[in-house]
Amino acid sequence: MAKQELDVAWQAKIKEFRASGQTQAAWCEENGIKLHILKHWLIKSKRQPVIDKANWVELKLPKKEEKQYSSIIVKIGSASIEVHSNFEPELLSSVVRVLMAQC
Repeated sequence: MAKQELDVAWQAKIKEFRASGQTQAAWCEENGIKLHILKHWLIKSKRQPVIDKANWVELKLPKKEEKQYSSIIVKIGSASIEVHSNFEPELLSSVVRVLMAQC
């Protein structure tokens, strides 16, 4: 299984665990998973949240000969981010990751 597929699979398992209301030990026993592996993925998911690709929407910007915009507003949950034409992609990516983890 590829790393990205493994991350997505564990993200789903973590959601199932959290929704179960069970203790870590009880959930692991019921699902045939070793406790230390669940703990590893819980820690990893807090440090580096996996973003579900289904949450992303393609944005088509106008062609150069069409009207130019100096900024756009991106809304994620109750947060709004104004993105100007000279934005830093890495910074925007980091901010979006943090906001998505909060949703």
